[in-house]
Amino acid sequence: MIIYRIPIRIILRNKGQFMGIFIMMLLATMTYSLLSISMFNIENNYKLFTTKYVQEDAHFITLEPINEKKFEEKYGLKLEERKVSEIEMEGKTLRIFSPPKEINKCYAIAGKDYPDKRKILLDTLFAQANNIKIGDEYIVGSRNFRVAGFISLPDYIYIIRYDQDLMNNSQKFGIGILNDSDLAHFEQLSYHYYVVKNLYTNIDEIKEDLKKYSLINFVEKNKNPRIVYTEMKVNSTKSIIAPITLFITFISSFLLFIVLLRIINSMQVEIGTLYAIGYKKMEIFKTFMIIPVILWVTGSLVGLSLGYTISLPFIDLYKTYFNIPIIYNVVPIREIIFSILLPGVFVIFSSILGILKLLKKEPVELIRGDDNEKVFKFIDFPLLDRFNFINKIMIKYGLIRISRELVMITGIAFAAFLLIYGFTAEREIRGIVENTFNRAFNYNYMYIFNETLRGEKYREAERFNVIYLTDEKNSNVIIYGIESNSKMIKLTNLKGENADISGLVITKPLAIKLGVKIGDKVALKNNVDDKIFMLTISDIVDINLGNYGYMRLVDFNQTFDYPEGSYRGIFSKVAYDIKKSILFLEQDKSYIIESFKNTIEPMRKMLSLIGGISSILSLAITYVFSNLIINENRKNIAIFKVLGYYDREISKIILGSNRFSFFVGILLGIPLFNILSNLLISNAAKQADFYIEFKADFFGILLSYLILIIIYMFSQKLSINKIYSISMSQILKEKID
Repeated sequence: MIIYRIPIRIILRNKGQFMGIFIMMLLATMTYSLLSISMFNIENNYKLFTTKYVQEDAHFITLEPINEKKFEEKYGLKLEERKVSEIEMEGKTLRIFSPPKEINKCYAIAGKDYPDKRKILLDTLFAQANNIKIGDEYIVGSRNFRVAGFISLPDYIYIIRYDQDLMNNSQKFGIGILNDSDLAHFEQLSYHYYVVKNLYTNIDEIKEDLKKYSLINFVEKNKNPRIVYTEMKVNSTKSIIAPITLFITFISSFLLFIVLLRIINSMQVEIGTLYAIGYKKMEIFKTFMIIPVILWVTGSLVGLSLGYTISLPFIDLYKTYFNIPIIYNVVPIREIIFSILLPGVFVIFSSILGILKLLKKEPVELIRGDDNEKVFKFIDFPLLDRFNFINKIMIKYGLIRISRELVMITGIAFAAFLLIYGFTAEREIRGIVENTFNRAFNYNYMYIFNETLRGEKYREAERFNVIYLTDEKNSNVIIYGIESNSKMIKLTNLKGENADISGLVITKPLAIKLGVKIGDKVALKNNVDDKIFMLTISDIVDINLGNYGYMRLVDFNQTFDYPEGSYRGIFSKVAYDIKKSILFLEQDKSYIIESFKNTIEPMRKMLSLIGGISSILSLAITYVFSNLIINENRKNIAIFKVLGYYDREISKIILGSNRFSFFVGILLGIPLFNILSNLLISNAAKQADFYIEFKADFFGILLSYLILIIIYMFSQKLSINKIYSISMSQILKEKID
């Protein structure tokens, strides 16, 4: 039937306007599908990797070998020893393991999963950071090995050298696997055992039994930072990205709802004409429903295709960021269906609502289009008489469709929020390094010994003590006992004053995680003997990284039953040559700073994506709304031209209120940012070991506004060109058609 050609003709006649709607539909589907497919793959591959390759329940280190069979029979455990040696070479450290058998099994990302004689397997991140390829010769100690493969281990997903490290630095530290005969050539200072099955039924007895073998360390899975930090990173990333994704999807879908409602309302002449010449309501309804269906199907399918295509490099990005091997790519059917249906529901519902509303009117009423005239008379305020004719008409045009202006304000405010959020997040993440490592931590090197010391053997260094505790949620907490007049650790509270160190002072991330304030008591448990300590919070310090607490060294030793005057570590400005056999941990501050910078790089790329999406969204919003106004006023524009008004004056009359709405929208982006950013980051901070205080700075706001204004000017240029192209003869021809 010829009636079914009408939707295509309408779309072609207003292709610019419908292209904007198509882009918004595409954005809504693409954004959700892109990020849901990426995160779904990461989560599912993490679960598969840790299950299929048998992630440990715990591991422990002793100075003497244990009788594995005896422990397995007595406690019903499954135990496995893995030999470990650590080699330092040219500023890099490689921790080498013997091949795992049944616990923490090796997954080959490339090449082999078991090293033959004189072959070595390396973790992928270390190999990439140091430009090592399969088949290369690699020197470990004084011996040459050929790289046979790149691997991942379930207990070293987050590859850090020490349990106390927050960030990994793949250029300086990595792990490798050698066969038993090759590993025998390297020194092994302790014995490492890995446990699965029946651990938690007798864990206290097991720990007590292991003390006979000089137990150094016992780490349960839920306290192992090499496992827990990965889960925390996944959860914190989801808590930030998921709301933003849903915001973009919902705002795009809602804008589609409003815009399509307005477009369908502008078609009342066409609908009235068809109604008048005898077409039935159902025929008209079916005809005009073709338009939203075409937009929905094409926009969703293209958006889904783009989302899936772009998700592949993002999966690789997340794979590097989380260090989770992708065993196989998963297509999340439920998420894909949701990404298609959500904007579709808004589009179809708005179209049904708009068409049915028009079909309730009489044909004559539709053809005349009296609504605008009624509204015009209704808002004939005497207050407007003080303005000249052009400004008066411009204001009336804005007031006629106040709901449309409010929607545009909302859309632009949201786009402004996304841009400011992106710039602020990047600045604040970089600022963590400056505020924590350069302002609060004045040392260059930190050494922790295997046992407590007394006296002043290292005269130029500053003594401290340390204990590793956990809170009631099993989060790791490190408490330091420092000198009362410490020059290496500068503790400033949230007011900018010297912190009150009469009790326990804690960092901001720890305060958020524990949900405590000054004066509260907190219960912390010793990781070794499970003894519980009740400590009073005397202050919260302005350090945004780490679950750290600080006490005076004298109070620390008394509280945790250490000998008077004893210490277990030193802070130093200069490096000391200390035997590895007496060291538990050696930390270089520059190494940590470099590690943090490497870690945030993938997050910066994600923020760039958010900025790009917000820019396209703002372009689509401004262009669609400008075109909508122009299409609704084509006859008026032609009449103004006949009356002798210049194109510049006409554009001011028609689009002037649009400009006002745009600038109101970008100004509202700041309070919207203040509300939403704190909600997003407060949720993420409870799962992470850092705190970002989102405060928009002048530069970030200025840059966001400049981007939005440039985009707006570009869309306005396109719209003004359309005004220039409208003529009275063209309008008369369309009426005849």
